[in-house]
Amino acid sequence: MSIAPEEERFAKNVGIMSQLILDGTRKLYDAGYKTVDPSTIALATTIISTFDKHHLIRGFIENSHEKCWDKMKERDEVFFVENANSIFKFLPMDKINLFKDLFLTKDKQGNSVIAPAVKKQVWELFDAMIKISIKYIHKHRSPYSYSTPTGVINTYNTEFYEKVDLSRHSQVWNVKLDFLPKC
Repeated sequence: MSIAPEEERFAKNVGIMSQLILDGTRKLYDAGYKTVDPSTIALATTIISTFDKHHLIRGFIENSHEKCWDKMKERDEVFFVENANSIFKFLPMDKINLFKDLFLTKDKQGNSVIAPAVKKQVWELFDAMIKISIKYIHKHRSPYSYSTPTGVINTYNTEFYEKVDLSRHSQVWNVKLDFLPKC
């Protein structure tokens, strides 16, 4: 059984998250919180499903790796909500404060209207998307290793998102990066 390429796994996670957001906005809308019309989200979800999978993952990497991956690891909800539009500016939902509505809307008693389990799912999806992004960058850098008298050297053959510190991110996110011996 082979594992799907990173861009396909990433796109699948984006689809799951889009559906989660759609379901969440429908619940908010039905409960009287009319800040976002679910039909707008449904349209955006359909549009996103037609995007080139490389475009999706690369847009996410370009707009999130520098500041957001660490904040997502910390589960910094305030930072995330304030920066979600920047992270997703490559998607058709960029002008909609979806995450702000989902994460911050409170009922009359001051309780979050979105279930903690839904927030947990969103964070877990982001975890998966970041880990897949790390693997995607690693693969596209063409990793290899070679032996020297002092030991094995792991390196890359190609520059690809060179500003992303893969060594650090792979440690933070506990992602194993394989370097196959160069033949």
